[in-house]
Amino acid sequence: MSSFKIHKTTIELHNLEELAEALEIMSDESYNHHVNEKKNDFAIWVNDVIKNKELSDKLAGITNRRKALVAIKNYLKKQRPEYAKRLASKLFYIGLAVGTALGIILTIFAIRIIAAYVYFR
Repeated sequence: MSSFKIHKTTIELHNLEELAEALEIMSDESYNHHVNEKKNDFAIWVNDVIKNKELSDKLAGITNRRKALVAIKNYLKKQRPEYAKRLASKLFYIGLAVGTALGIILTIFAIRIIAAYVYFR
């Protein structure tokens, strides 16, 4: 299987999951190099290398990076249940990390308010 090199990066794609991950982090400049009014390199790669005409046709009509990401994730969730489970697990841990960080910040804020109240009382 032929890999796909993302413009101005060291990222090389080998499958749809890697494409989804790359779309999450790639710059708009890199995306627009590959997808514009004249071409859609991702749609061509998905058709010619991944051999998925259905997804390729869907991507061919998308010129927005976020919409392309959603289309690929939706396809992967439907076609590969293990991907949906990994995605849900990843989102859980991201939520857990964000919740923990917010809890710590709010606790520190509350301690400062209480300390200020006690000090100026």
